[in-house]
Amino acid sequence: MSNITRLVILAVALTIGIVGCSKLPGTSGPGPAIAEIPMQEAATGVELQVPLSDFVNNPGDQTLSWEVLNGPGQIENGRYAGTFNDIGTTDVTFRVTNGDGRFADADFTVAALYGFMGIIKNGHGIELLDAGEGTLETVQIGGNMPLEFREMLPNGSLIYERMSGSGVDLFVYDHDQIRQVGQGTGLNTVYDSHTPDGKIFFEEGNPGETGLYMWDPETDNTSLVAFRNGMHTRNAFFAPPNIVYFEYGNNGQADLNYWEIGTGNSVSAFSSDYPEEIKAVLPDGGVVFSTTGVSGQPELRYFRVNHGVYTVGGDLPPSVQGQQATFLTTSSQGLVYFETGTASRDVWAWTASGLTSTPVGSSSADERFLAITKDDLVIYSVETSPGNRDIKLFNYAAGSSTDVAVSSEDEVFEAALSDSDIIFAIETATGRSLHRFDVASSSAEIIDDSAAESCTVDAVLSNDRVVYTRTGLAGGLLTWNPTTRVSQIVGGPGTTYAGEGPDGGFLMNVVAFNQTDLAFWNGVSGQVISIAQTPQSEHFEGAFSNGVIIYSMAVPPKTTTDLFEWRAGQTTRMTDGAASHSIVRILRGDF
Repeated sequence: MSNITRLVILAVALTIGIVGCSKLPGTSGPGPAIAEIPMQEAATGVELQVPLSDFVNNPGDQTLSWEVLNGPGQIENGRYAGTFNDIGTTDVTFRVTNGDGRFADADFTVAALYGFMGIIKNGHGIELLDAGEGTLETVQIGGNMPLEFREMLPNGSLIYERMSGSGVDLFVYDHDQIRQVGQGTGLNTVYDSHTPDGKIFFEEGNPGETGLYMWDPETDNTSLVAFRNGMHTRNAFFAPPNIVYFEYGNNGQADLNYWEIGTGNSVSAFSSDYPEEIKAVLPDGGVVFSTTGVSGQPELRYFRVNHGVYTVGGDLPPSVQGQQATFLTTSSQGLVYFETGTASRDVWAWTASGLTSTPVGSSSADERFLAITKDDLVIYSVETSPGNRDIKLFNYAAGSSTDVAVSSEDEVFEAALSDSDIIFAIETATGRSLHRFDVASSSAEIIDDSAAESCTVDAVLSNDRVVYTRTGLAGGLLTWNPTTRVSQIVGGPGTTYAGEGPDGGFLMNVVAFNQTDLAFWNGVSGQVISIAQTPQSEHFEGAFSNGVIIYSMAVPPKTTTDLFEWRAGQTTRMTDGAASHSIVRILRGDF
């Protein structure tokens, strides 16, 4: 049985919560005692370490010796180290012995998950990539019916759809079997969403009507959520612990409904003569949706089961409530951010717990939401005059805004770092410079201000390194380190950013004479390494934190593209089929 086809063995183990530990008394009498050891999770191909000495009671603090009796790995000074290359669960049994020869045996279970996993499109079919072992396994060949990957369930099963001539069919790749969801009789069966324990909500029907259903992978039973002749259901949103919200209607006019899992019929939450659209589910289990107000303007509402319906921004003056309300985003704490107005807008924060609104930017100028940082700080712009935008930062906890970039020039937001520091550009008539705003010190510094040249951010890597392009005589591809505050050029004109790579680095395209080669800038060594330099053009597909880089290339006389793996300086061809191969999504092992 291959690694990939053993995926659901692990899933079942995780679901039932396997915990390994069976203590066997030593034949020499009482000695070391071993407490229960919880199940350990490991990534395939990555060494797992477990401090076993933390679980041992050693009377007299005697010197202990350790031995692995069953399973991979070894124990040194009470610390276990082992590598698991196969997906699934493995029991490791060990023995600890004290200086008197008294011993105790115990075991613990290791659940090995994919450390490096991706979805591959093979023509119309789908394959799984194990970038730890460098292998591919076919999920299903699409033939003349394209397969589209949709989602991965918490237990590791894959959800995908088949675009057949008579409709859309829905499937789950579960262990070494393919399970079809829905009736599959020429109807359109379309994936919507899933619960944390893997129940799938899907729409099924024909162009004239669709119903909403829930499929339970444990029982293989399907429950009806909602169906009525001539009606359509769509956009199911799960809200813990047991509510699903969805839109229900016809002719483009949908109302808000909800269903409590395991109960009878669904219930209408809000109905009007206008279409309602779900925007977000909040941590309290409520839902934010859009509708149309009595004056014909778009507005936002909030609904929570057993609490009722409220207007988002309902505490604002009537002159503001009469303006168009546009949903923006939610914070990790459940704050709702929205804009009011059209040509000139204001930005607000709203909390469901108090049904209150807080102004983010509500002056006579035009304020626009730009982004929300990982620390829940809101970045927004203020257009003080045509062609002159300033940037500000709003802190809800402090109830105030900070000036990020305010001048007579035009400041443009580029990116936010993990610590909420902001990268922005200043545009002038002669060029475009890059700057960083430090949130902790409320100060700005120059990243690149080359005369008569323009800088544009291409990416911010997971380690906060900034990759940007500079155009002009000294142009090229550069990188800036937020720790050392130093920029360096890594590629000249004709070099472009391709994607994030391992070792804190990134891939770049090197273009010359209408042909593209692939190179890697290593963030540890600071060196550029050639990945692929052939007469053909190479295309970067994806990279994994274990150092594997995947790229595609068409090798004459073929015109379809195949996949190649680059690992530690060695290149391996992975495919040689009739159809083109490409990475659809990396599921595990990225950055």
